[in-house]
Amino acid sequence: MIKGTAVRQFQEVLAALYFYPDKGAKNNGTDGYYGLKTKAKLESLLK
Repeated sequence: MIKGTAVRQFQEVLAALYFYPDKGAKNNGTDGYYGLKTKAKLESLLK
C-alpha cells in the first residue's frame, strides 16, 4: 500500500475539488493512504 505526504496532498486536492467522499469525516477523510477510495476517485478523473 502506498502512503505518505504526497498521497495526503493528492487527497486534499481531490477534497478541494469535491471529489473526495467523506465530507463529514475528520480532514474530509484524507488519511495519507492510497486505498480503494483514492484509487476510485483517480480513475474517475482519468475517464
